[in-house]
Amino acid sequence: MVTKKAYTTDSVTSQDSTKIGYRKMGTDPGIILPHRGINAS
Repeated sequence: MVTKKAYTTDSVTSQDSTKIGYRKMGTDPGIILPHRGINAS
């Protein structure tokens, strides 16, 4: 049986050379859900 991934992964590099990874699902316009980091409550 062949299973298909629910998403694909990719990344971009920002102007300050930070690599930003993301997952893409479906074909509709995207939504960004940023992680707030270590100090998130």
